[in-house]
Amino acid sequence: MDIQTVLVSLQSGIGLGSVYALLALSFTVVYSATGYFHLGVGAFVTLGTVLAYVGVVDLSLPWPLTILATVVLVGLLGVLSELIAVRPIRGRGAHETFSVLVSTLAFMIVVQSVIEVFFGSQDQTVPTYAGGAAIVLFGVPIRQIYVIMISVLVVVAVAFELVMRRTDVGRVLRAAHDDPTGVELLGVRFDRVVLLTFGFAGALAGLAGTLIAPVSYASPFVGNDLLIYGFAAMAIGGFGSFAGTVLGGLIVGIVVAFEPILLSAYLTGPIVLLLVLVVLLVRPTGLFGRRTLREV
Repeated sequence: MDIQTVLVSLQSGIGLGSVYALLALSFTVVYSATGYFHLGVGAFVTLGTVLAYVGVVDLSLPWPLTILATVVLVGLLGVLSELIAVRPIRGRGAHETFSVLVSTLAFMIVVQSVIEVFFGSQDQTVPTYAGGAAIVLFGVPIRQIYVIMISVLVVVAVAFELVMRRTDVGRVLRAAHDDPTGVELLGVRFDRVVLLTFGFAGALAGLAGTLIAPVSYASPFVGNDLLIYGFAAMAIGGFGSFAGTVLGGLIVGIVVAFEPILLSAYLTGPIVLLLVLVVLLVRPTGLFGRRTLREV
């Protein structure tokens, strides 16, 4: 494997890793506020790819408008997922975390089935949003689409950090998981905080879907693999750590890019899951996850 192949694979790995990081952030924003793992993220990213195809191909909308509409619509789907798949379960038993896991998985399957009915089961090619030829840097062609993916992640990550650390909304979101009663005593309705986090999660995953659609495809089931990679990114980076999920996404992206070259494309999923297993055996909360103490 020559140096040019390494550099080309590295740029695609970082680009794809940026999308996986957005999915990991989608998981993390819900987990940080509620302690739940929201498998409905798979439905959100699936709908993101499908709406990208519908907007650009079927409706001939410009990409900026398509992305904006997708983020809003999938954000609303995130709110709906909390209302119908989570709220009826929340606070109703010792095993509610597992129950939410199952209910959000069922939500994802239902959404995928609805998409299949209206969109069809065939994979559809989505036109690129990055026009122009590749940028050649030191003899290495750099695809503009990967540059855009990385740039979007940087903007989102910086915005998240500012919101979470320097605004009242961010402080409430961070406090919601640890002390929901205390949040209520401050005059903030915990239900609204949870609803907001699910809306954020949907918007982030919808954005990830539109970004990766031209590289992959639009399909009712494209979110299955992306769900695994996004969850793996969160698990590797650290449960509840926003900075960790970004790093985890980049790690997964690089593994996904290089693994087919070194071994076989059929082993990509198992290798990623094996990496998750190794990390969690060493650090059960992920590389940058926070440890929590429980009274016994």
